[in-house]
Amino acid sequence: MSGVFRNYSFKKWIYQSTSLSTNADISLSVSKNSPNTNIVLYTYKQWAGKGQIGRKWHSGVDKNLTLSLLVAINQLLAKDQFHFNMIISLSIRDWIASTLADSINENVGCFIKWPNDIYINDKKLAGILIQNSLADKYITKSTVGIGINVNEDNFPLDLPNPISMAEITGNKYNLGELFANLLYSLERLFFDYDQMSFDELKKQYISKMYLLNQEKTFTLSETGQIFSGKIVGINDEGMLEVDQKGRMSRFNFREIRYNN
Repeated sequence: MSGVFRNYSFKKWIYQSTSLSTNADISLSVSKNSPNTNIVLYTYKQWAGKGQIGRKWHSGVDKNLTLSLLVAINQLLAKDQFHFNMIISLSIRDWIASTLADSINENVGCFIKWPNDIYINDKKLAGILIQNSLADKYITKSTVGIGINVNEDNFPLDLPNPISMAEITGNKYNLGELFANLLYSLERLFFDYDQMSFDELKKQYISKMYLLNQEKTFTLSETGQIFSGKIVGINDEGMLEVDQKGRMSRFNFREIRYNN
């Protein structure tokens, strides 16, 4: 099986002193570079970062990691896009767990909240926004926006459950050193996960899922109906699988909300 990535290294690093959105800015670099080149654009001052479902991503000045990866894709069918999502989510989750290794234990876990937020217990540490470029039925490039709360200590009150690395460990981090460590680690992790079969990758993803096998309540986005169930995994298309007392339900992204 050929891999999802055309290559794993990021040959071009672009630093911007300020950015409205790194995902928007990196798109301007597409036509200026080889189609096989992976690019990273990063800043420590992002003013209008975007999260899932049109939400804004808050980032205090010079406090957090905000970056976008432009990744050359090896003819991945659009219908198989969750394969790429699993590699990205697992890689970032693993780097965070490794970086916070002294604080991760049986009482403090690092999880992937489907489809691709990274949680420490019940608090959100990182967000990922993936935007794919298509040619016919294939994904040829993907822009991966990543926001990681690092030294943040003053979150807006309307954010329900944020947390930063500094709040977890009590340490302050050098953003430049942390960024370089992240990027070099992702190159290795992308390679490792891209060598796995789809079934093994899916197994790894499910094992790291937030609230796996826990009885919780959820809300249907369209009707507002509240129901109870257990997250038991995902299907091959990346749909969330919820067991409702023996009846399996499957949901696409945005069809279901987690209740606190």
